[in-house]
Amino acid sequence: MEPTERWVGRKLQVTGGSTFVVSLPKRWVSRSKLRAGETVFLSETGGGNLLLSPGEPGRRVLRSLTLRVAGPVEAREKLLRELIGAYVSGAAAVEIQFAPEVISDVRKTVRDFTRLVIGPEILEEGRTSIVVQDLSDPRELSPEKGLRRMHLIAAGMHTDALHALTTGDLTLSADVVARDEDVDRLFWMAAKQFSLTLVDPGHALRVGADPTGGLHLWLAAKSMERIADHAARIANHALLLEGRKPRKEVAEGLRRASEIALGVLGEAFEALVSANMDLAHRALTTRRGLDRVLATVMNAVQGLRGAELLHLAAVAESLSRTADYATDIAETAINHVVMRRLAAGA
Repeated sequence: MEPTERWVGRKLQVTGGSTFVVSLPKRWVSRSKLRAGETVFLSETGGGNLLLSPGEPGRRVLRSLTLRVAGPVEAREKLLRELIGAYVSGAAAVEIQFAPEVISDVRKTVRDFTRLVIGPEILEEGRTSIVVQDLSDPRELSPEKGLRRMHLIAAGMHTDALHALTTGDLTLSADVVARDEDVDRLFWMAAKQFSLTLVDPGHALRVGADPTGGLHLWLAAKSMERIADHAARIANHALLLEGRKPRKEVAEGLRRASEIALGVLGEAFEALVSANMDLAHRALTTRRGLDRVLATVMNAVQGLRGAELLHLAAVAESLSRTADYATDIAETAINHVVMRRLAAGA
């Protein structure tokens, strides 16, 4: 969050022999509508700074926004992007205003939006406006709890996608693709949580997070969402193979590569949530063993032809990308630990 004015130095004074006092800028006090005798609230950040809030931090800041739709194209494309932007920015309510002739497009887009994210519901609906309100309580799903849920779903998707591919289970493949939406919803929630941590100090206190920790959890959530995407891609390739199972040596190689990729993910995730730098380094070391396995798989795949060659080569690429995103989480864990040590002066 950018400062609205330059830093101003204030002398620290002592009263009563043991109480330290510092004066507040008059402009800030006036803008916050504070009077003598009223209470302000302080919170120490992980970096050793103090956050000063004119209102009680435990109370949620409710912000609203108005979006205007000019035409049908905006109703489906621009509107959806702006609704997601409003959600991520922490808007509690959004009013969409539009001309009567585009009401069908707007309704469909708004309903798609409410299925894409967690919390927003249509509160009011008329011929020229729709009000969407976010009914979720950020305290019910902390950033770490949301990331744990993402990890559980993404890892399960990956395991099931490989099983579906190697056994020709089309029903399971379709189920994996459907679960990708659950991870997407949690990802947008993680983005909103991080945004609120930056703009609302009270939110950070409510969910037990700070901007630095929130940043690392959001970066990990972004990588986790990409991992789920690749699990869905593997499942899609299984669907396109229409139940045809890969040859035994190819299937075994893919299973081994999958085990390594999931091992990297598991170590990286645990390193982040437990602030364990050694475990993060172990995940990065584990990643190196995947390339040799994938090279063997690709040699076996090269003997295939046509669509089977393309689909299985794409699956091998998704396994590699899964491990890459997992190593991103491991590197985020290392950065998180180092920053915590730096803040603590260790």
